[in-house]
Amino acid sequence: MEKLGHNKTLVIAEVGNNHNGSYHLAKKSVLEAKKAGADCVKFQYFSSEKLVHKNLKTLKHVKTHKFQIDRMKMLELSEKEFIALSILTKRLGLKFCLSFFDKNLITNKMIKYVDYVKIASSEINNIDLLIEVNKHNKPIIVSTGLSDKDSLKNDLKRVFKYISKDKLILLHCISKYPLPFEESNLSNIYNLRKIHNNIGYSDHTSDIYACPAAVILGAKIIEKHFLCFEGQKDAGDKAVSIGTKKFKEMVDLIRVFEKFNVNKTPVNLNYFKKNMLKSPYASKNLKKGSVINKNDVNFIRPFNKSGLNFQKLFERKKYKLLKDIKKDELIKDEMVV
Repeated sequence: MEKLGHNKTLVIAEVGNNHNGSYHLAKKSVLEAKKAGADCVKFQYFSSEKLVHKNLKTLKHVKTHKFQIDRMKMLELSEKEFIALSILTKRLGLKFCLSFFDKNLITNKMIKYVDYVKIASSEINNIDLLIEVNKHNKPIIVSTGLSDKDSLKNDLKRVFKYISKDKLILLHCISKYPLPFEESNLSNIYNLRKIHNNIGYSDHTSDIYACPAAVILGAKIIEKHFLCFEGQKDAGDKAVSIGTKKFKEMVDLIRVFEKFNVNKTPVNLNYFKKNMLKSPYASKNLKKGSVINKNDVNFIRPFNKSGLNFQKLFERKKYKLLKDIKKDELIKDEMVV
């Protein structure tokens, strides 16, 4: 199973359904994701009849349709189209991810073209789907966007029961569109890291700032909604999606921010230690046999590891010299008793 890199964040351009059911727009979004510096492109694969009840009305912000099933039918892409998108994506050097909403769509043919399988937060209680995705040797990304404080424990217990931990990547997420910054609750990334190694963040804010911040907190995957082209007006997730230029700006920030999490020993620290820490030097000429205290010492730069520990001098108050010491000479441990 492919492991996430310790230093490189996997950045996913979540096209979702912004293609409006158009293969041409979906293809365009893959090309734009490459320009934007994404590592992976993600789409949503579903069958409308297996996703929503025929009488379920659309959300308030949707003006094009009265019922969700009519809108979802308009957004469907076929298995053949997703395979073509995957081939294009990999030709560009990117990874391909699909959110599956129906276990019957996870065919042996389709799964070969998928690098990452996504379980949306709305499917976290879909046990049949969890069992099915776990049968395949693919990394599985699970979002917790609809798991509140009361349900999160049970939701995660279910996920751990049906999905192998070595395949699992958990995403902190809040499924609100758009999500106010102050409700993003990024500190929950810390809580998830206590129970699982591979943690990421799926963002629904209207801008890019939460994503680099999540990287600082330890997110190894970032998922951000992506427009099919710059300035797209008819995207269904427009309120939480960004275009190529903004996405590239976000990726550039992430590449800077992820460096802060590299556990690397600082180079040449001893040089700065020597020139900035202090050691005890004689403030005047001192005679052998005389008793000195801290007033006879200048505690100044540079640092020398052979110097008398100033804390000892401070606590003991007095030392007897075993030899003459000239002004500005380093006072060493072996010079005093």
